[in-house]
Amino acid sequence: MCAIAAKPRARVTLKDIAAHCGVSIGTVSFVLRGDPRFSPDTVARVQEAAKTLGYDPATNHAARRLVMMGRGGKVLNQLAAVLLPAHFIRANYFAQLFQGVSEALTRERYGMLMLPLLGWHESPEELPFLPPTLTRGEVDGLIAFEAQRDAAILLERLSAHYDLAAFPIVFLLHAVPGAASVLADDEAGGYAAAAHLLDLGHRALLFLPEMTGNSEISRRRRDGMRRACRDRGLDPAATLCEQPIAFGLSFPPYHLDPADEDAARHPLVAYLRAHPEITGILARNDAAASRIAGLFACVGWTVPGDYSLVGYDDVDPLRDDAGRNILTSVRVPLEEIGQTAVDLLTRLIAANTTSAEHIILPTELVVRASTAPPRA
Repeated sequence: MCAIAAKPRARVTLKDIAAHCGVSIGTVSFVLRGDPRFSPDTVARVQEAAKTLGYDPATNHAARRLVMMGRGGKVLNQLAAVLLPAHFIRANYFAQLFQGVSEALTRERYGMLMLPLLGWHESPEELPFLPPTLTRGEVDGLIAFEAQRDAAILLERLSAHYDLAAFPIVFLLHAVPGAASVLADDEAGGYAAAAHLLDLGHRALLFLPEMTGNSEISRRRRDGMRRACRDRGLDPAATLCEQPIAFGLSFPPYHLDPADEDAARHPLVAYLRAHPEITGILARNDAAASRIAGLFACVGWTVPGDYSLVGYDDVDPLRDDAGRNILTSVRVPLEEIGQTAVDLLTRLIAANTTSAEHIILPTELVVRASTAPPRA
């Protein structure tokens, strides 16, 4: 038996819709692009005709795009590029950001061009090639997780393909001068973490930021911690110590795994033995806090018996023998930050503009069992 080939369905054109509802082809074109100048009745008639006839806007998009580009116009592709570190899928922190971004883009009916960049932060001159979809100008805007230095390099590369004065970019969690961003209130987060330990009675705290300690996120947290000291009549210089260099740059901080070296000789253990006045520790994130607790267990120290420990982000649990998360941490609303970034980006795209707006979302201290008053 021979199969009978189905007759191809005729492509519905703008002319067909115009004839069906009795308006001009130009009116159909403008209405389907969302032009606000037409009456609700006209919009309803055109949309109903398009639905009835089975019009697929994608069949006309490529041709319309060429025509509008030839006239110097801007075409809405409903496609956003998202730039995250290549390991984002393995880290709960980035996975939550991505979840928020992807859910919001789906809600807005936008596609996503994922740009997981690998290793270029150590050698910025080796920034990988930008994919043709991006270099051809087919992306409406960009969401990126980049600190200021790396953002400057990225913007320079993009400027070869886009007019950055008209190409919306929203940065996640990092404030980049001249660009839009969605941030966490890290100063309030640092304040809440330090205030919690100080109010428990701790009077010597150790802050462990990333390797350089110079990111704007670390600076905001540090400002909050110092303010918490001053508000309690304490000298920040005498109350808050900082040791970033010995604890590395990578994320998550696998260098803190006690299996990798003799725990008793670890720089953090040596530092704490040299500074017995320290009783409270502020880790740069939950992953670091978990490894610090593991390191302490190897040398016979307990949390919170010997040291109270505060994480940050509230994404990676520190579990006790019963499987309960005991880690006191500052919660960062990562999914909401991703969603807000999309809301901001699509608003800028719709307005055909850019912005240097910084939206700051609140953090929250979540107190669990890794903190307690210091031993007498």
